[in-house]
Amino acid sequence: VRLNVAVGESTELSMVGYHRNATAQATSGGLMRIATPQDSAKAVAENEKFFIGADRANSATGGQLELTTPTDCFGWNNTIHAGVGGEAFPLKEFFTFAVVNPALSNPGIPGGDNRYRPYDLTQGGTPFLVDQEKTGTRTSAWIQDRIAFDEWIVNAGVRFDMFNLFEQEIAISPRLAASYRYNDQLVFRGSYGRIVMQAPIENILVSSSPQAQM
Repeated sequence: VRLNVAVGESTELSMVGYHRNATAQATSGGLMRIATPQDSAKAVAENEKFFIGADRANSATGGQLELTTPTDCFGWNNTIHAGVGGEAFPLKEFFTFAVVNPALSNPGIPGGDNRYRPYDLTQGGTPFLVDQEKTGTRTSAWIQDRIAFDEWIVNAGVRFDMFNLFEQEIAISPRLAASYRYNDQLVFRGSYGRIVMQAPIENILVSSSPQAQM
């Protein structure tokens, strides 16, 4: 949802709110997890190599507030954009797999790997299992000024981001751009920018779990 409100003749206040939700699920023969000996027998009987079950839900709820206003600082034509934003993103990830073909965990057979042995149901192993929930947050603030004077146009700004999931991370992103109009046919432009983006969060709980590091 976006709402723009005029504040005075040239000043505008923009408000945005949003909610996103994504889910994904995978089963082996309709079975999500192995909880009983009957489940184990079913997984071995109905799968050729592996049993896999997964259920993931990622959502995000947030908003931002931005103010755009012209000024005449230093006697020049300025347009300032300033804003703040925030987001919370609950994560829920369940993933399990097991080996159902003993050849896969037998190092004496081509392609076999004994690292599969702890998860081999045919040899007394137990399924690999991760079931975790965690909520992360992001807080942002930014300001940018567009300055026009003589034949010059300069855009300068900075953005602050703070991410918090497994640990708190802070990032500063500066931006500077300038153009000079030599004549109607020739304009010189130059810019510098540094962009910091949040790492992808898909499957991050599973990949960061102690079970995945064993």
